[in-house]
Amino acid sequence: MWAVLLLGSVAVADDNILFVGNSYIMINDLPRVVASVYEAAGQRAVTDKLASGGLTLATHADRAADESTAWYGKLVTDADQREWVVLQDQSQVPGFPQTQAEWVASRDGAVYLDGLIKEAEAETLFFLTWGYRDGDVPNAWRFPDFSTMLGHLTDGYVAYAEACASAERPVWVVPVGPAFAVIHDQIVAEGGDPTQAGSLFHNLYSGDGSHPSPVGTQLTAYVFFAAITGETPVGLEPPSGFDSETIATLQEAAASAVFSTEDAFDFPWEATAPSDPGPGVDTASETEDCLPDTPPPADSSHGDKSDGSKKSGCATSPTVPGWGWILVGIVGILSRFRSRH
Repeated sequence: MWAVLLLGSVAVADDNILFVGNSYIMINDLPRVVASVYEAAGQRAVTDKLASGGLTLATHADRAADESTAWYGKLVTDADQREWVVLQDQSQVPGFPQTQAEWVASRDGAVYLDGLIKEAEAETLFFLTWGYRDGDVPNAWRFPDFSTMLGHLTDGYVAYAEACASAERPVWVVPVGPAFAVIHDQIVAEGGDPTQAGSLFHNLYSGDGSHPSPVGTQLTAYVFFAAITGETPVGLEPPSGFDSETIATLQEAAASAVFSTEDAFDFPWEATAPSDPGPGVDTASETEDCLPDTPPPADSSHGDKSDGSKKSGCATSPTVPGWGWILVGIVGILSRFRSRH
């Protein structure tokens, strides 16, 4: 299943990960790249996917309800083969206003899919994607630039997670978009333009400024490895075709997004994680994927919180300490692990 640190002993087995999404998963074969990162770390991941261009979580839910589809086969018939199921929505929908019909349909789809994952005693991971490199020009009223779009996407995915989570069974958010932001913001801090051709941030994207390039997919894979295992990717051998300097920067950005003490997300391993996650960690601190242009509704609020509550990968809890949620989640995970092994 996954690496568990408990009372000084380590139990290790394969991670079995099913990716459910669209072309962001298909392009450059993200599941294969994730498996290769595990291999570079001396571990093994069995990966698979349910993906087609432009699919929303609502569409995935509809397909999973149809017994004739591969979705039903992998999410229902063979569901007990999965330990982790990754849910990725269409690239704009999570960032739309949370009263908008597309957003509500995807949230409801997420809840339905999470119910299937829960029934299989597996864990749900939401794939928090990135803002478009130059913003979404046809929807500039909502997504004028990378950072604004990422902020709306983050709010949306956290709300999906909150709709699915409970004290007994948290769900998790994998902060890939925030890893893109680490590179973006570093260039800005150095006085550069992240969108300039030739910059590392620019090179995270393919020519359309939406889909990932091989560099962006490699960064994504490092974030998934760190988020699932609790181990830093910093120092792993560079894959063929990449220079060591670029890989080092990608690894450090992934580690920063996952392990920073200032992040807004919780992870399954945090209750038993070592205090030092490793070097490179900052502890201080799809053309076919696009929907038709959507006019702004009267209320374009994106649900920013003003009550002081803490966003997390599990739920939003203004009254329950974060460690309480994590400990409950770890107990549930260990219980499910023992029941299957």
